[in-house]
Parts: sequence; structure tokens; C-alpha cells
Amino acid sequence: MALLADLGCICVNDNTQNSDVCGTGVASRSTGWADDASDAKLTDLAGKCTTLTLTDLTPANIRSAVAAALAKIKQTAGADFKLVMGKQASGNTCAATNGAGCVEYEAAVTAGKLVQIEPTWAAHMLAAANGLQQLEEAEKTAEQTRAHLEDLRERAKALHTTLLIMEDTISTQTQQTDNADPVSERQICKPQNATPAECPEKHCDYDVNAEDGKKCKAKPRTESTAAGATVEGAAAEATGCASHFNDKEKCEKMNEGKERPVFAWKKGGEGDKDKDKLRCRNGNFLVTKKSSLIMSAAFVSFFF
Repeated sequence: MALLADLGCICVNDNTQNSDVCGTGVASRSTGWADDASDAKLTDLAGKCTTLTLTDLTPANIRSAVAAALAKIKQTAGADFKLVMGKQASGNTCAATNGAGCVEYEAAVTAGKLVQIEPTWAAHMLAAANGLQQLEEAEKTAEQTRAHLEDLRERAKALHTTLLIMEDTISTQTQQTDNADPVSERQICKPQNATPAECPEKHCDYDVNAEDGKKCKAKPRTESTAAGATVEGAAAEATGCASHFNDKEKCEKMNEGKERPVFAWKKGGEGDKDKDKLRCRNGNFLVTKKSSLIMSAAFVSFFF
């Protein structure tokens, strides 16, 4: 409102000042400045601003507009060194005279020192520019934070997937160990078993005269047992990748019904002599072989 009042003093005509200081038709003519007519005159003047080409409301544009307006404030030629916006009367004043219209601000020089003035309207507009700039910076920070959180979410998903694969691999290895040596794992042949009934002949040797006092002992594994295990393992492998080693479609079909894919049509690892050839491969083997490296890489990617 302070800026509009200043413009009113400069632009609106009265019964003495009848020159179009701000341009022809900018303000309606009047024969006086009655109190009840002031608001109407200023409202009419403000309406003329809507015909101007609007610019984007940015901090830079607001500051530029304030600087352009303040550049219109000039020092008077009189002895009182006042600052004036508009057109002065012949006596270097803003008195109501024909062809003049201006606003006087405080003295430009006081006790020999330059006074920097800042009209109320200029202070308010610059404060608005500062507030708008802070808002834009806050929006930029919020967007950067959102992008960072999205990146962390994707890294967490990748880490979770890696841990699930490792968990499945460990479970598979444990099951394979149980199947490979069920006697020792389940401890069927316990040394404290004192009777033949407690020492199954299928898995154990019973010696009532054992020198160490341990009558029930597990049978030693023989070559035939190891060979049997090898054959059994080969048979199991035949139901997996080995049976479809060179058939991509059948290899990928073996994953149907599984919660997580186990077999994949891909190239081998570093220790595979055919590492550059596409074959049906067990993904669990690769994860087991490099589990430490995967875990380290996953944690590094999550935090950096």
C-alpha cells in the first residue's frame, strides 16, 4: 500500500497538478483530493498495472524491480539535499503545482554523511524475495533428500535379495551335509550304548571286549560307501543342471514352482574352464563360492 500511495502522489492529477507525469491516461483526472475520493483514485491507478506484461515471480525478478524503482529516486537540486521520486516543481519541492508530481524522502545528507534510504515498500518487497528464495532452497533440499531415500531403498532391496540367496544356499549346504553323513550327524552309534540292541548293526560295530570301554562305535566309511555316495550325488545332479546342460529352455523350466530361481542359463565363474560358454548352471554354487565377497559388496553399496 505504501508503494501505491507514493505512485498516487506522483501520477494522479488534481485541480493544480494537471500534467500526465506518468503518461497519458494512466490516472483519472480530478478537481481535488477529497478524503473520500483517495481510495477510489488509488484503486483506479492499481488497475492500470494489470495491463503490464507480467514476469515470473522469482527472487531475482523481485530484486530487479526494486532496484529499477529505487534508481528513479534522485537527489534534489535545492539546498536541503532531499531525495525525490517523480517530477519536482520549479522551486525544487513537491508542492502542488502544474506540471509537477513527486514524493520527498528524508535528507540525502545529514551532518556531512550520506544517508542510504530504503522506503517501506522496498523493504517489504526485498523481504518477500528473501522468503521466496528460502522456499526454493527448501524445495531443492527436499527433492535431494527424497532422491537419497529412494536410492537407499533400492540398495536395501538389493541387500535383502542377497541375504535371501545366501540363506537359501546355507540351508541347501546343511541339507547336503546331513544326507552325506547321517550316522555321525545324528550320533546313532553313541559310545555309552552298552547293549547290542542300543547299537544298530547297520551303522555300528559292537565290541563287548573293547579295550577303551566304548563298546558301540560307528562303522568306518569304506571305498564302496564313498563310491556309493558319488553315484548317488551324480544321480541327484542328473535331475538338475547336468541333465539339461546344453538346453536353455529345459534349464530355465526347472525353476518353475520354486520361490527363488536356482538354475540359470549363464556363463561360468573364474574357476570354470568353460567360463565363457553359456550353460545350465546352479546359482547356489556361485553364491557359495563368493559369499564373502557378495556380503562385503552389499554392505559397502548400502552405506556409500
